[in-house]
Amino acid sequence: MRRASQLKANLRFGKRRWRVPEAFRGELLAIRPLATDGQFGVYFGAHQIASIDLRGDAK
Repeated sequence: MRRASQLKANLRFGKRRWRVPEAFRGELLAIRPLATDGQFGVYFGAHQIASIDLRGDAK
């Protein structure tokens, strides 16, 4: 679980900050892996509100 920033609608995951919808500023969000390797869903309760793709970060 991560809490979205109060000032900006983002959260830190995988060494980066990721944007989430403004309505979720300050809210507690869950990050869960999706079916595709390197992709994660950002959830508020049972609803996916955003996604994170770490596949482009490999160097």
